Amino acid sequence: MSGGDEPVPSDYAAALEENERLRRTIAELVSLSDEVRESEARKSAVIEHALDCIITIDHDGRVVEFNTAAEETFGLGRDQAIGHELAELMVPPEMRAAHRAGLARFLETGERKMIGRRLEVPALRADGTTFPTELAITLLRTDGPPLFTAHLRDISERKALEASLRASEARFRALMEQAPFSVQIFDPDGHTIRVNRAWEELWGASFEDLGGYNILQDQQLAANGVLAHVERAFAGEPSFVPPSRYDPRETLPHENRHEDAVRWVGAVAYPLKDEHGTVREVVVVHDDITARRRAEAAVQESEEKLRLLADTIPQLAWMAKPDGEIFWFNRRWYEYTGTTPEEMHGWGWQSVHDPEALPKVVDRWKASLATGEPFDMVFPLKGGDGEFRPFLTRVNPLRDDQDHILYWFGTNTDISGIKRMEAALIDADRRKNEFLATLAHELRNPLAPIRNAGHILRMATDNQEVVRSTAEMVERQIGHLVRLVDDLLDVTRIDRGKIELRQERIELASVVTHVVEAAEALIQCVEHDVTVALPPHPVYLNADPIRVAQIIGNLLHNACKFTDNRGTIAVTVQVEEGDGHRPEAVIRIRDNGVGIPAEQLRRIFEMFTQVDTSLERSRDGLGIGLTLAKTLVEMHGGSLEACSDGIGLGSEFVLRLPILVDTPTPLAPVPSPTVSLPKRRTILVVDDNRDSATSLAMLLEVNGHQTHTAYDGAQAVEAAATLQPDVVLLDIGMPTMNGYEACRRIREAPGGTTIVLIALTGWGQDQDRQRSQEAGFDHHLVKPVDPHALMELIGALSRRGEG
Repeated sequence: MSGGDEPVPSDYAAALEENERLRRTIAELVSLSDEVRESEARKSAVIEHALDCIITIDHDGRVVEFNTAAEETFGLGRDQAIGHELAELMVPPEMRAAHRAGLARFLETGERKMIGRRLEVPALRADGTTFPTELAITLLRTDGPPLFTAHLRDISERKALEASLRASEARFRALMEQAPFSVQIFDPDGHTIRVNRAWEELWGASFEDLGGYNILQDQQLAANGVLAHVERAFAGEPSFVPPSRYDPRETLPHENRHEDAVRWVGAVAYPLKDEHGTVREVVVVHDDITARRRAEAAVQESEEKLRLLADTIPQLAWMAKPDGEIFWFNRRWYEYTGTTPEEMHGWGWQSVHDPEALPKVVDRWKASLATGEPFDMVFPLKGGDGEFRPFLTRVNPLRDDQDHILYWFGTNTDISGIKRMEAALIDADRRKNEFLATLAHELRNPLAPIRNAGHILRMATDNQEVVRSTAEMVERQIGHLVRLVDDLLDVTRIDRGKIELRQERIELASVVTHVVEAAEALIQCVEHDVTVALPPHPVYLNADPIRVAQIIGNLLHNACKFTDNRGTIAVTVQVEEGDGHRPEAVIRIRDNGVGIPAEQLRRIFEMFTQVDTSLERSRDGLGIGLTLAKTLVEMHGGSLEACSDGIGLGSEFVLRLPILVDTPTPLAPVPSPTVSLPKRRTILVVDDNRDSATSLAMLLEVNGHQTHTAYDGAQAVEAAATLQPDVVLLDIGMPTMNGYEACRRIREAPGGTTIVLIALTGWGQDQDRQRSQEAGFDHHLVKPVDPHALMELIGALSRRGEG
């Protein structure tokens, strides 16, 4: 090795290398130490200038770091805190035990209930006051025991603000819930975020019922033309929403709680903005005017109805000012009077009043205006035809709440019809009284000769001719009485709608012939010349033969009655073409009697009407025969009219009835009535009228029968059981036991089923016959019975069960 260069020993080289390594390590440590010092300086600066409290404690809970913010917050100096237990300095006494237990538990088990979480806990100041804090604890791991750093922030202001907000929110909620008006709050997109109770009441819905409802998409609001006003509020401008009709059932799918869900609602919509002017919510306060609109509609409807009523009622109506000036007439007034509004202006209404009655009307009207009393008066008013009619006028004042007269409302009711009805009622009452007087007269007429006949029969017992003629007279007068009673009963049946036609195919000529033959005794009595002209061929009707005979008989009897003795009466039957070109039978009965005045022709068929011939009403009759005849004719589809040229010129009655035009089945031959040969019967006669029972028993005995009498139902039952008669003639209306009950008991007794029971009574209605049949009677005869008919019936009877 030259130049003094000697090789370096290996151990020396290693030492130099280690030295260099150490030097670099020291340099790195020095540099790191500087960085640590800088970091610590920065950390200390951050901690010292931090706004939050930063407090570090060791594992014993003693403070090792306490920044300036902590000093200010807790009122403690750093030197007062460092080295002291945190629990004693800053933890409220009631929480110290829990603080120490939590620290011990962590050191023992590692349980971290509070580490790494943000907590709100109360803290204790040096002056002993507590305040709310927000706390976050972090764990610092070191080579030695652990350290804990607490970051604390005084949240007293935030808590106070939150409490204020909660109070404000509570006040707002209370205000919303208790507000009498509906409030609905929307988010900026138009969805509902809150409603109050008044809203639920108004719309019959709940908040949940709104679902996805969006007010900005409400087509009903758009159709009502008010959506644009709502949109203005969402754009940031307060808006008044005009009232409109809204039906929530068209928008919300829920079932509405209100029977009538429709509402009339206006609203005020105003936006709630933040500090930047951005709309955060929109509040809509509804103004429910439904009741007002309904009231307005009701008033409008009432006014329309009043106007319609005033224009459609039959009365004339008008309204006047408090001073009496009439300012409105209804349409009926103008229609009746034929006037115009211009003509009626002011006091122009006086022109339609009767000049004679007008002064009194005006005086009464002015008196009502002066006193405020209602006006009530009847006076005539002139119609457009120039005729005066009577009107009942009533006027009443319409007053306000202070009893001041606002208007007068008057009506004029045409009472001409009532006046006519009054006259008709007076006339009807007069005719009723005349009828009762005539009825008494008509009853006395046959009773007088019957009474005379009694005296004659007692005095002329040996003069058979006198006895015979007297008996015929009695029969004639009794027939007259029966006809009177039958006519009265028919009137009753007509009034009650009880007459029923028993229609069958009849030949008209035979009916006419029979009627004329039946009236022969009357015709001969007054010595009339009666001619009958019948058609050459048979004329058939579909009619009730009894009623047709009654109609023709009434007309013929009427002709005989109103024609003086030895008069002429013509009865003609023809077939003529009627309405609709259908043939009809025409029966004319013409006489040369007293005739009918022209003014009475229209009323001749009215009930109780008789022709007054100024001969002291010497003609008999009740004035009901023609009424019956016309009614029965019309029930057959025919007509009856009267004709006369006047007093003393006779009259003609024309009866028209529809005939059968088809070729019907020939009439069945009418068998001649066969009467059994007389046979002696045992007959029990029962009637509480002893004269009636005795006379009928005598009549039966004269005809060869054996008779017994009883005078009440109980006697009848006892006698029937004892006698076992062939026939019992039993009255219905009796004391003790009526005929119906007696009939039932006789039937129930031994042998009672073989007895022929005949009801003999004054009751002859259809229901009476039906009741007799139900009680067990075989026949029903009406008093006074025709003796010949009774004898024929008894002669033809067989005992029940025979033959």
